[in-house]
Amino acid sequence: MVNQTLLLTAALATTAYAFTWTKCTNVPRCVQVGQPGPYSGAGFTGFTYNGDTHYWYSHQVDGLYVSPEGYFNPAHDSDIVDVYSNDNKIGITHWQSGGNACCLPDEVGTNIANVEARST
Repeated sequence: MVNQTLLLTAALATTAYAFTWTKCTNVPRCVQVGQPGPYSGAGFTGFTYNGDTHYWYSHQVDGLYVSPEGYFNPAHDSDIVDVYSNDNKIGITHWQSGGNACCLPDEVGTNIANVEARST
């Protein structure tokens, strides 16, 4: 027999987080996507945080960055960004740009612990 409490707990745990976009509004919103498959190594880049500017820059791809307001600038086909939040309730989220600059939600783009990007 199925445990109803277990089902309710699982359903609540997978409920979508309600994101807001007020910090970055000058380009379309990034689209949240599901967890990516394993990385093949090709088309994957890590980021470095610059404490002076508060930007996250790719250390392998020129022009690929996330601004302090959550503006994601994709470059060289790296159109999916994996954002590791400092907020454990948010955890890791995955966002697609569609090949153009896009805005990450406030809760994701302004509370970053780490960033990775990959091409589709």
